[in-house]
Amino acid sequence: MNVAVRVHRQYVMNANQREHWAVAGRKKRVLRDLGFATLKARRVAPMERASIQCFVRYPKLARRRDVHNLYPTAKHLIDGMVDAGLLPDDSDEYLIGPDMRKDPDPSRLADWFVFTFHIESF
Repeated sequence: MNVAVRVHRQYVMNANQREHWAVAGRKKRVLRDLGFATLKARRVAPMERASIQCFVRYPKLARRRDVHNLYPTAKHLIDGMVDAGLLPDDSDEYLIGPDMRKDPDPSRLADWFVFTFHIESF
């Protein structure tokens, strides 16, 4: 199953950022709520265990990217999906991943990243 989540660049969290705790807290809440709402809208059946690959589409920019730096964004989106009932927990017992990958196609939306989660139950 694939679940795509669009995230505006102002809410993207990067592993290299050092933000004030209140700013980071607001971003985490927005991302978690976005993951929750996206999964609830899809009416996905709960899974016992799953593996996740996360493909990221970047807005068009002429610079190098390191997809692993976007792990904090993916983590909070997944937390919201777990809150929505996808898995009992996001611990290693229930979840393998996310395996972060760059999507070869750029996002067609200026200033928007697209996180596509490929979720497989096992």
